[in-house]
Amino acid sequence: ARVSADQAVDAPVNVWVHEYVHTRQYRDAATASGDAVANDAHWLIEGSAEYYAARASLQDGRIDFDTFQDVLERGTTSPAADAVLADPSTWANNDAEYEKGALVVGAIDRELRAATNGTVTFQTVMNDWNSAATFNASDLESIARAEGGDELAAFVREYTTTAATPSTWDRDTHD
Repeated sequence: ARVSADQAVDAPVNVWVHEYVHTRQYRDAATASGDAVANDAHWLIEGSAEYYAARASLQDGRIDFDTFQDVLERGTTSPAADAVLADPSTWANNDAEYEKGALVVGAIDRELRAATNGTVTFQTVMNDWNSAATFNASDLESIARAEGGDELAAFVREYTTTAATPSTWDRDTHD
């Protein structure tokens, strides 16, 4: 990880945490046999780093909830909102994998927590992703189904394989 020393830790997206998350993504690089993360799940690399950077900043009190929500809302406006995350050709030349990706990771995290009374989080996805030889959109949907049921799998499919964009949520829902 490489971060300029003058990057603020109280920025809406803490670059230090963003880059740290990448160090925890063991399967983000290509392997001798091909890509460890398939094109249809490649958005997870930046989307999860962006989400966790904002979430950690919120949890640490470095940003307030409105600022956290502003980070996620970037994914609700064009051109990011128009992208299909599972199709990188739709987010070329914009930051959809960061912006819409963070929103979708956050929404999946929220739905996982709601479906399991807080016992399962997006960290479960990260753990499965890290232990897999390869990881693709079907794997993401399978984890969602295994942990949260068919409704959650459909939620994941809708927001990753179509241009549909989830809404942000309020403070009470987040809490």
